[in-house]
Amino acid sequence: MSVIQRIPGLVAASGMPAVIIPPAPWSPADIPGIVGFWVPDTLGLSPGNAVASLPSSAATPQTLEQSSASARPLYTLQNSEGALNFDGADDGLLTPDGTLTNAAQSISFFTLVKLDALPTATTFYSMLFRTPITAGAAQVRIFLGVDNATKKWAMGSRVLDAGGLVPFLSSVVADTNPHVLSATFGFAAQQMRIYLDGTRIANLNPAAAYTLPASDIAPTMIGNTLDCVMGPHGYTKSATAMADLDRQKWEGWAAHYWGIAANLPSDHPFKLAPPT
Repeated sequence: MSVIQRIPGLVAASGMPAVIIPPAPWSPADIPGIVGFWVPDTLGLSPGNAVASLPSSAATPQTLEQSSASARPLYTLQNSEGALNFDGADDGLLTPDGTLTNAAQSISFFTLVKLDALPTATTFYSMLFRTPITAGAAQVRIFLGVDNATKKWAMGSRVLDAGGLVPFLSSVVADTNPHVLSATFGFAAQQMRIYLDGTRIANLNPAAAYTLPASDIAPTMIGNTLDCVMGPHGYTKSATAMADLDRQKWEGWAAHYWGIAANLPSDHPFKLAPPT
């Protein structure tokens, strides 16, 4: 269908048929507070090529980068769409230092992900997203991934100067199927939530009063220590957590993008069709 349509019977002031320009389809890049939204398919690479950088598809000029050739994920395909394959050892893409300056009170991260294998370690965490925050004078990183001991989807916090890990486990053991995953770190409300394929699997209330710094103390990393394939992904920083409708739009968009809409609950508003 042409983007520009001439509507019969509708006449502009010039006497010519009026031109109606339909709005662009909804995109996760439209989510309020978006820091970056990265779509590997935009790279158009051949499978097996290393990915050194990935520009954001949102209006924010964030480019994920990896200067070390040995730590670059490989380009692959999932449901015929471009994706990133992280080796679970040292692969990762990072935002540049010092560029994220929104002193927000919540972070929401969302991704399409398929684990290639569950972690073999039995301690600590395997992470697919981490970002720095502060807790008083301590430097803390908050992250999303899998708890190595229980193999459950989890969020955690790591105090950098002490090395301690605080687990916040979900109720679901990870597997190697493709999923729509999203999580909200609501620092103002002291609430952490994980959603898997549109169903909430964790609603947690950490004891520590975490707050975001005015600017990040280290780069946010995508990938890191999970052996996985990641499709489109992004995250937001805003005064409040991502609205439920925005999260549901993301879930519907993502599920149809990878052909896994059957994973969504029967009452999900975008189970039958993606948002428009």
